[in-house]
Amino acid sequence: AGGVMATAFSLSNLPLEGDGVVENLFHYLWCKDELDEGPCINIPDTIIYKFRSPAYWYFTSKSGQIKRKSRYNLANIRIEEAFTRKVVGSDVVAYYLSTNAETGVTTIEYFDRASFRDFLYNREKVDNGILQKFVEPRGTHNVMIRGVWSPKILLLERRENLRSLSDTKYSLYE
Repeated sequence: AGGVMATAFSLSNLPLEGDGVVENLFHYLWCKDELDEGPCINIPDTIIYKFRSPAYWYFTSKSGQIKRKSRYNLANIRIEEAFTRKVVGSDVVAYYLSTNAETGVTTIEYFDRASFRDFLYNREKVDNGILQKFVEPRGTHNVMIRGVWSPKILLLERRENLRSLSDTKYSLYE
């Protein structure tokens, strides 16, 4: 019983509320239930930044379970190697989601190899955020799923970009 209580206490310190980027969701996806299993869901390599540094790295294992890499892997060189390995298709390798603490505005930044390297090694990370490896979509248009939830309702919204990823007339943000 003590283990269950400790888990409940530690999870209560990780709220899933608020607008913008809610990084605690990945911790809940990683947690195991009483049968020592968690949800089988595919997520891209996801690094949670807290206090200007990478704090947690979540990924989907070959078995379909959400796993968390050791702190040893949170070095910029390891992140760069993993995120830029086997990049095909578009020039996008990763994106960073953050919510400004003062304004509450959420931004998404897309990175090619050069800007990703600059983000990792040179840029100060002011706001906490989520860095995710870009996964090429099955089609020619990028797709994003946004979730809004409360204890009584879950709304999932799938949005497809009107512009093709290969259309060089437009910037990454269009």
